[in-house]
Amino acid sequence: MTVINIEAIYQNGVFKPAVKLDLPENTPVALTLTPLPAQWADTKRTPFVSLRGIWANVQFPDSTEDMLQQMRQQSTEKMARLAAELADGR
Repeated sequence: MTVINIEAIYQNGVFKPAVKLDLPENTPVALTLTPLPAQWADTKRTPFVSLRGIWANVQFPDSTEDMLQQMRQQSTEKMARLAAELADGR
């Protein structure tokens, strides 16, 4: 079962989605309601809007192997820093 999270407005006894849904007409759905703070309705913002562009300045590795190598190097450097701090009594 696919789960789709959307915002909607309850108006005149009907839930109106804030975005177009890729569902055939008359598709039965189950709704779980979470009322949003009033300011979201005013700004038309969702919690995900604040994440827009979060990866804009991040350089991604060319391959999974490169990514794993970077992670290993970062982990090794962090462990060395932690070991040095422990040895210094910090």
